[in-house]
Amino acid sequence: MTKCEDNNADSTVTTEVRVGMSTRQLQNILNNALSTLRTDIVTLTETNNSKFQAECLNLKLDLDSKLQAATENITANIRQENEKLSEKLTQKLHNEFKELSTDICTLRNDTERKIQEVTKTIGGVSDSLNERFDAHVIATRKMTERVSQERMLERVTYLMILMCIGQRQKIV
Repeated sequence: MTKCEDNNADSTVTTEVRVGMSTRQLQNILNNALSTLRTDIVTLTETNNSKFQAECLNLKLDLDSKLQAATENITANIRQENEKLSEKLTQKLHNEFKELSTDICTLRNDTERKIQEVTKTIGGVSDSLNERFDAHVIATRKMTERVSQERMLERVTYLMILMCIGQRQKIV
């Protein structure tokens, strides 16, 4: 016999079933059902665990693959940036080297001009000193010759005087 009552909010169904079974039989049926339920729960848990582990493994593999791709991409970008930076630095260094080389050439040319000017000045001073020195040497020689000639004349005169005195003594 089944009886249904309808209340405004809740419906309640009451069923009376009469089964000719002992309590022990009912307990065995319930224990078997409970055991089957436990086995089903364990099986479902293991299946879900396996699915979860497989999904985790797939997710890990996918993330590893994405990480590897991102790492390779970043590494390639870093290499490109390093190459660009290296090219820029090489060009900058080349330009600075050209500027420095130009400055060195300019300095060398200026130095050579200054050395030539100093050499000309020294040559002029040397020539002037040589002319003065030569003039002094010539003047000194002339003076020496004149002094020598004067001394020679004095000696000759002295000798002549001595000879004259010596001849007078012979005469006297």
